[in-house]
Amino acid sequence: MKLLTVIVSSVFVLILAIILGFRAMNTFISPPVATHEWWGPSKEAPASLPNISDINIEEMAPIQFEDDKLADLSWRLANTRYFRSLENTNWEYGSNIAELKDFVRYWVDEFKWKEQEKILNNFKHYIATIDGIKIHYVHTKPTTKTRKVVPIMLIHGWPGSFYEFYKVIPLLTAKSEDDFIFEVICPSLPGYIFSEAPHKSGLDVLHMANLFKKLMARLGHSEYYIQGGDWGSGIARAMAYIDTSHVKGIHLNMFVISPPYGPFSLISAYLFPSWSLGDEQHKVLPLKKLFGKLLWETGYVHVHGKRSQHVFTDDMVYTARNAQVGTDLQQIC
Repeated sequence: MKLLTVIVSSVFVLILAIILGFRAMNTFISPPVATHEWWGPSKEAPASLPNISDINIEEMAPIQFEDDKLADLSWRLANTRYFRSLENTNWEYGSNIAELKDFVRYWVDEFKWKEQEKILNNFKHYIATIDGIKIHYVHTKPTTKTRKVVPIMLIHGWPGSFYEFYKVIPLLTAKSEDDFIFEVICPSLPGYIFSEAPHKSGLDVLHMANLFKKLMARLGHSEYYIQGGDWGSGIARAMAYIDTSHVKGIHLNMFVISPPYGPFSLISAYLFPSWSLGDEQHKVLPLKKLFGKLLWETGYVHVHGKRSQHVFTDDMVYTARNAQVGTDLQQIC
């Protein structure tokens, strides 16, 4: 009886996979369409969104960390109230307290804010007001104009920032033996560092792509390239979809794919591991281990996605009420 059940299930999955396969080959997937929305305060919403030429751009004043706010940050860090870790655990339930204490000690005693201030000011920073919110970006033009200038946008992800690209910017904009040279634009995602967060919900990858598309248009780039990692990868792909006439190419250092037929692909892999996965089956099977790891390691994704403004009670999570570790860079500038 057990053997018969396995055979029937296998035949069913195989037939279903064939049907879905033919359907997928004959189904045209239309590219996404970006909608234009106002992301600023609703009371300031205009009758119609500003044109590209009306997007206001201002150069930021040099970044400066105010002494009184740095002193307040140091006090809060030095007076952090630590919780007691469970015995015989490392990072299974969150922060490792021993390592957290060492991190805080470094931040209080060794981290040089004024030195970082100088480093951040090595490049010029700008603010563009697009669809109601202020978008920060670093803009560095090449040191020579004797070659073809190629604009490229570098997009960070979570929990990163524009600073990820600080070491590569000089390499891209300096003199080289190539017949072209790069002009680099590094935006901060909405809500990150110096970029304003939206005032309503719904700003997703496609909408962020539309904001950055408008930024590149306002800067006058009719052709440009994009590099993206983490969330920047998704934004770069979306920009390539919605701005096909201007995006000449994208480079991704993170590429997310899913099984072509969802759970049916996993069932097929479970029933026919050698045929479906070959030598790679150890990376997927057993499915119990795969799904267990996904559930165990992605709790933060559900919290961020569904309860981003939620304040937890102390018996649920430590960091919201007791911990004073962490700050917003905008609050100390």
